[in-house]
Amino acid sequence: MKHKFMVRLFASLFFLLCIINFFVPKKTFSSRENRYLAFFPEFSWKNLVQGKYTKGIENYVIDQFVLRDQWIGLKTFFQKFTGESDNQKVYFTKDKSLVEIWEKIDEKKWKENIAQVQEFVQRIQKDYALPVYTMIAPTAAAVVFEQLPEHAPEVVQKERLEELQKKIPNCFSPLSDLLQYRQEYIYYHTDHHWTSLGAFYAYERYCQEVSLKKPSLQDYQVEVLSQNFLGTLYAKSGFYEGKKDEILAYHSPLADSAVVDYVDEEEKSSGLYARDFLEKTDQYRVFLNGNQSLCEIQTNKQNQKRLLVIKDSFANSFIPFLCTNYEKIVVVDLRYYKYSLDKLIEEKNISDILILYNLKSFSEDDYLSLLNMPIE
Repeated sequence: MKHKFMVRLFASLFFLLCIINFFVPKKTFSSRENRYLAFFPEFSWKNLVQGKYTKGIENYVIDQFVLRDQWIGLKTFFQKFTGESDNQKVYFTKDKSLVEIWEKIDEKKWKENIAQVQEFVQRIQKDYALPVYTMIAPTAAAVVFEQLPEHAPEVVQKERLEELQKKIPNCFSPLSDLLQYRQEYIYYHTDHHWTSLGAFYAYERYCQEVSLKKPSLQDYQVEVLSQNFLGTLYAKSGFYEGKKDEILAYHSPLADSAVVDYVDEEEKSSGLYARDFLEKTDQYRVFLNGNQSLCEIQTNKQNQKRLLVIKDSFANSFIPFLCTNYEKIVVVDLRYYKYSLDKLIEEKNISDILILYNLKSFSEDDYLSLLNMPIE
């Protein structure tokens, strides 16, 4: 009787939640996770046979389940209470930070992406005689590894970065520089990006590699943009008991006077910081208005140096430092930009090129083939 009662109680509660879930208005976007939620899939026999239709229903139910955020938080709380140290590969570190663990590389994708960059570098040097530099940033797990649980699995990033440096001309990584400053606030506690300070130390390495004057922190004025930032790893893990993050801006005269042209949005902005996002969930978008297909930054530097940056989101907080060195910076995100880079190089009279990705996104990226899209 006791077992029957528990089964009936559970079934009744589940049925009640399904009824409630049916009537609760559906959400299209999760501000906490900063992503669009799954919608109910359109039926077709092809999708049904391939399993896409049932998978779509599964994703829809998971994303639209009533009180979803609260259930995730409760699940994570009990995981920590029972001694588990991660949730969805986000680990809770000894200093109460969140670090995303990355266990396995898709070797086929890895080799394809290396080949695409190799082809691009060789072609640009041959056709345009332009220098192409590739900087690959380590993720936090490779830098703050001392704070991770001993059993945490992780790709050995040092070996992969060394492989890239051997195979891609003018490729380098700021791993050794960041390790030197690993006790400082160089990665966010709740987000997968490096902080502006971490980006500065990477910029130091960049200047060394391309023979620019070594920068100094004393050349910048620091402004606290936010003290309540909760980033992507907070959203993914569903639970966090440490302090919120700070977002800092490092001001310099050339960066502060820069004008940014967000080309797709047909909007120009004075300054590099989209401060409206400080009042929203995704505060990291304060840097250059987030990930744009194409934006152009005009500075008051007059040296005829025009830099093309091909990047992921790690570059967003890095680019303000580049304003000291270049007259114009053209920024492209291949996830959204679907045109020939050769044409852009010619039209914008580019003099230098930087490819900047973090190692994880480089290894998983589906768009690096667009580096070699021909001019139509």
